[in-house]
Amino acid sequence: MPWNSNISYKHDYVDNYNKIIQFICEENNLPFIDIFNQFYKMDYKNLLSDGLHPNSEGHEKIFKTVKDFLIENKII
Repeated sequence: MPWNSNISYKHDYVDNYNKIIQFICEENNLPFIDIFNQFYKMDYKNLLSDGLHPNSEGHEKIFKTVKDFLIENKII
């Protein structure tokens, strides 16, 4: 966290939470868009405002990812 270097969001915690969401989606036959791993492959630190929440550039990447998924799957 930029304002407190003693606090951080552990990658393992976020990754575990992401896997739980993915599991629940699979169990309920729901689509899952893996934003976490897509951010991780990019320069993700520049896409986050506080180490966890997206900034405006991060929100734009999420929008484009979700939009592309919806189009590719003929949902929109």
